[in-house]
Amino acid sequence: MTGGGSRALSGTPGRSILYTPWDNAAEWLAALRAALPDRPIDLWEGSGGAPPGPAQAADYDLAFVWQAPEALFEACRGLRVVCSLGAGSDHILRHRAKLPAGTAVLRAADPLMADRMADYVLAAVLAFTQNHDLYRRQQAARVWQRHAPRDATATPVGLLGLGRLGRRTAEKLQAAGFPVTAWVRSQRAAAADSAVPLVSGEAALADLLGRVRVLVVLLPETGATRGLIARPLLDRLPHGSLLVNPGRGGLMVEADVLSALDSGRLAAAALDVFETEPLPPDNPLWAHPAVTLTPHSAAISDPVSVTQALAADLARLAGGDRPDGWVDMAAGY
Repeated sequence: MTGGGSRALSGTPGRSILYTPWDNAAEWLAALRAALPDRPIDLWEGSGGAPPGPAQAADYDLAFVWQAPEALFEACRGLRVVCSLGAGSDHILRHRAKLPAGTAVLRAADPLMADRMADYVLAAVLAFTQNHDLYRRQQAARVWQRHAPRDATATPVGLLGLGRLGRRTAEKLQAAGFPVTAWVRSQRAAAADSAVPLVSGEAALADLLGRVRVLVVLLPETGATRGLIARPLLDRLPHGSLLVNPGRGGLMVEADVLSALDSGRLAAAALDVFETEPLPPDNPLWAHPAVTLTPHSAAISDPVSVTQALAADLARLAGGDRPDGWVDMAAGY
């Protein structure tokens, strides 16, 4: 393993801290205590728990977090492993300067989350091919007019990112008959046996964009991907394409997406993530007729399933094996 983890957990279990902004903190705490019965686990202030004192905070060697405040990382100077309660790790890595040297970061490698993401994408793509958005607008106008559906086999899908979520999404799209080609920033040996056609590099991306009808974005947010879904990329798509972004809002320049929708470059967009969340009430995406908008709910974390996956990864880490949710600190995902 590279990029950290030299201080991974071993020996006598220490104390753990949980932070979640969600309203089911008690459910997460119960699931974690069931999955890790030998570990005392406390709630951080803001998750329904009282703030620990400075001495107690220094005792925490393991944290389970989603969008934790910087104060947590400043106080918990003994952390050896930080676990994300979701598939993303950017919310942790933005605090990397506060993490002790050698701290390992794990994201939730949860098969249920991957299935939920794949179902979200498949539903959005099927709605596009079956003209559901168009029929919804016709319904509001009381217009009775039929439109031929797009055949799955004639609707090529470009998938940006082929991690755990991307692989499961590609499998479900292929099973439904959609031709899928995935793009990654650089070719990886781990993808050599992939059942999904895979391309890499900037030239290959430009070629892919010109021959797909649907673009699905499941890349991690890093310095190299932030703002990627902008006019230069969108202008390469065929007129009347579909954009599906359930990945990271920071990848998308919303003003450019709106412009592409207004010009018809994009016929529709299914968006689950945004530059600012919650999405401000005055954001024009709320009212755009070609946008299907959901509140970062495409792959909601299930407390029991996620904590079981994280517990299994922590056991692998303690045993010297590579966890499924290992985050390469240098790469940023």
